[in-house]
Amino acid sequence: NLYRLEDEPLVDLDLDHRTRGVFAHGLFEKLLTKPLRQDWKREEIEDILDSIVARNQIVFADPRIWQALKSKQVQIAYRFLRFEKERQDSIQSQGFHTLKEHDIEIYFNPQTFQFLPEPNPEVWTLRCRIDRIDIDGNKAVIFDYKSSPSSAPSLNKWTEDKKFQLLFY
Repeated sequence: NLYRLEDEPLVDLDLDHRTRGVFAHGLFEKLLTKPLRQDWKREEIEDILDSIVARNQIVFADPRIWQALKSKQVQIAYRFLRFEKERQDSIQSQGFHTLKEHDIEIYFNPQTFQFLPEPNPEVWTLRCRIDRIDIDGNKAVIFDYKSSPSSAPSLNKWTEDKKFQLLFY
C-alpha cells in the first residue's frame, strides 16, 4: 500500500471516493459556468450527471441504484449552488475572479528534501490539480472539493495517513 493505489470498482453499488470526486469535479465545473446561475432545473442537473456517467463509463449493478444516487447528487448540486451564491455575495466587492482546475508541477529532491524550480534527473516531479483558485491580485483562496467532511482530514492526519495533497497547496 506504499503508493496508495486503489482498485477501481467494476460495478458500483455505492460511490467510492474516486467516483464521488469525478461527480463533484464534473458537476461543479458545469455549475460554475459564467454567469453563475441559481435557476438550474432538476432535469438540467440530471442531464449533467448522466453525461458524467457516460463519459466516465461508470456502471451500476441496477438502474435503480443510479436513480437513488443521482437524486443525492442533485441535492449536493443545490447545496453547492447555495454556498456559491452566499460566497459570491460576500466577496463581490473584493474583485475576486476564479480559476478552475489549475495544474501544478512541483520538483522535489528526495536527497536534500528541497523543492526546486526546475526539473532535473535527480528530482521527483509531482503533479497535482487544484480544483479552484479565487484570486483578487493580492490574495488567493484555494478550494479542494471534498465529498464529505471525513474526506478532508486534519493537519495531524496528513503525515500519519501519508496524504500530502493539501500540504502542497
